[in-house]
Amino acid sequence: MFNRIKQRRFRFPAMPRSRRLRFKRVAKKDGDAIFNAFCRDDNPFVSIEFKDREKANDWADYSATGAFRSKHAGCDWLMYDDNNRLVGLLHYYDLSRETFNNNHKRCSIGITIAAPFRRQGYGEEAVVALLRYILTKQPNIDHILAYTDKRNTASASLFRNLGFSENVTDYLRHDDFYYFTLTRLELSARFNQTERSAPLVSRIFQR
Repeated sequence: MFNRIKQRRFRFPAMPRSRRLRFKRVAKKDGDAIFNAFCRDDNPFVSIEFKDREKANDWADYSATGAFRSKHAGCDWLMYDDNNRLVGLLHYYDLSRETFNNNHKRCSIGITIAAPFRRQGYGEEAVVALLRYILTKQPNIDHILAYTDKRNTASASLFRNLGFSENVTDYLRHDDFYYFTLTRLELSARFNQTERSAPLVSRIFQR
């Protein structure tokens, strides 16, 4: 017999609040809140899982156990404004212990904003909060990946404005999607940039 090495489980410290948002880890009981936020949303880029009560509860249950895996994991946060309104969801996933192709140094991120809060800068603010979280609390991550449907121009613009570059190597690509990447080195430079940077990026990263 051989001794099996027990791997440490993934750790997800609390996400600090941003200027307008506080973040709460998704719990098993949050499925109804997610459903209520998105059930009448006709946006085609919102996951169908959030528009069906049973599927939303299944998704919340799955997300809530994500941190307790040892080889693959992810973490999702509910985002609330100062009036305790659910603004949306922040996604941090594809975390791996596999060293093949440096998978253990990569992650993927995503965001879902509820209809009443779109086009108000909440998406940018939340993604910047997550990037800061990765930079300061997830030291093993060197590459941050994101993808979006090509029809979702708002999402594509968000990632481009935050310094992501189109990625042509790290995904099994599909012609209907844009794929983006941002390295830790690039991210660190973004947070340390001066006022000479593009106004939107500078304003967001210096909050």
